[in-house]
Amino acid sequence: MKIGIITFHFPYNCGATLQCLALQTKLESLGHEVCIINYRPWYHQNRYTPMKNPIYWGKKCFDKETRSFPRKVYKGMKGFFQTVSSWRGNAETKIKDAKFSSFIQSNLHETKVYRTLKQLQDNPPACDVYISGSDQLWNAGLTDGSFDEAYFMKFGSPETGRMTYSVGTNFGSLQNPEAVLEDLVKDIDIISIRENKWRAVLEEATHGNKEIHTDLDPTLLLNKEDYYPKMSDKLTKKEPYILTYSMPNETQKQINNGARLLGKELGMKVIDINGNPNGMNKKADDSRICGPDEFLWYMKNADYVLTNSFHGTAFSLIFEKQFMVIPHSITGYRATELLDKVGLSSRYKKITTDAVEEMKKEIDYTQIRDRVQELRQESVDFLVSSLDKLGDK
Repeated sequence: MKIGIITFHFPYNCGATLQCLALQTKLESLGHEVCIINYRPWYHQNRYTPMKNPIYWGKKCFDKETRSFPRKVYKGMKGFFQTVSSWRGNAETKIKDAKFSSFIQSNLHETKVYRTLKQLQDNPPACDVYISGSDQLWNAGLTDGSFDEAYFMKFGSPETGRMTYSVGTNFGSLQNPEAVLEDLVKDIDIISIRENKWRAVLEEATHGNKEIHTDLDPTLLLNKEDYYPKMSDKLTKKEPYILTYSMPNETQKQINNGARLLGKELGMKVIDINGNPNGMNKKADDSRICGPDEFLWYMKNADYVLTNSFHGTAFSLIFEKQFMVIPHSITGYRATELLDKVGLSSRYKKITTDAVEEMKKEIDYTQIRDRVQELRQESVDFLVSSLDKLGDK
């Protein structure tokens, strides 16, 4: 079958790009032809470009302000000039853009670019099955304040099978998400989500007529050996190091402090690969901007990993690292739910000193490896059976 994947595949986020690559790779290993539906809406694309559009961001700030008209004008002008000011730091953004663009062009089978849902509806990619997922596609906070129907596959022929795979969800910003979702999900044949947190909402939205399946993130469908060919061959490990990788949040400061403390105790260097220095992590001694291929290399070769990121957690498991998670205060449930599933509840702590002490205890991966493989096989079996059903549609 020919399968089209629609997901977040182009942000400057290693996890987003690698989850797309992993699903493409797994589907191809199952004998399918795969394309990545290259949907890059302006609201999302404008976050990931060396020269952000000041008119777009000025208008966005203007529209977001709900108080007086003078206040709206003030916010709009502020947004415009802040965007222009951001151009001063676009040297780093250009580096990111080059690294991610090169990796995507070399590894993902993209279609032509689609900027709007209408463009998708007018000329949809010809596929037997569309898959939406993974990542946070059903999170209105990441899709310009409302759900984007493209990620609910509201395009293409009615005969085309539609399923989600391990799609990330967050309905917390909606007062009555069940009512909104009811129409959005009605044409989706099979629904698979990544976390159980919002399962009840989807069960109500589908009136219990569709099974809501929970599956592993696509990155965990592959073994560590599957990633070796995609790994940078330009880096060389010269000394032991502790790796920090985190998403923006106050917990970045805890991660940075914890890594410094552990580094002093063990006599190890700390390497930070966030690539986005800010008030929380700008004091990192060695901060590096890396693309997905370099991210894989740093993960594979790290002696310890400290993270608040879901994909930082996932790849720590894949490469069987000695690691700790200080959960992100908003999205931390994604990582903690995964760790609970594999029997590593001890590997997340909210207090930095507790995390450092636990990190000194070595993880025995003997049983963990078996549990990960069991969950992996369950998800692969679900994917195979779902595609078989859609192939008979």
